[in-house]
Amino acid sequence: MPIPKRINASANTDVAVVPFERCAAKSTADQQPGTSVFDHCRNVGCVAEALRALWPSSLQGLLPDHPGLPVSVHDVGKVSPGFMLKYFENTLVKVFSPDLVGKRSYMSSHAAISAAAVDRYLGERHSMRAAVSVAAAAHHGSAERSYPPDTA
Repeated sequence: MPIPKRINASANTDVAVVPFERCAAKSTADQQPGTSVFDHCRNVGCVAEALRALWPSSLQGLLPDHPGLPVSVHDVGKVSPGFMLKYFENTLVKVFSPDLVGKRSYMSSHAAISAAAVDRYLGERHSMRAAVSVAAAAHHGSAERSYPPDTA
């Protein structure tokens, strides 16, 4: 098993993180890690493509020609310490990042973290200006208009 990458959790310590390919977006009925973030985002993107194709042409113009990518990034914020701690502290975090167990300083709002990650990728550093980052922030109904307080 490869050694997990590490994040700087404070000014003085590095902490192992849950490897990307092991980060779960969904849990099983018995609260175990289920669908990975990568697979979930890919599935959602494929569904967006398929739904757009089913729409009448008069509605298809409401979405980009290929909506899969902008739709798929909605949950990229689930690849974060706060989300992993909220749902997978006793499973994934305990195995891959035991130094994080019990920590409560990380933001767990994956929608806000998704928006911040998308904006940062697009070069926006201060506010949610890109439509895709606002959509990521609002994908549960309302957009948080501020970035997470931590940068890890």
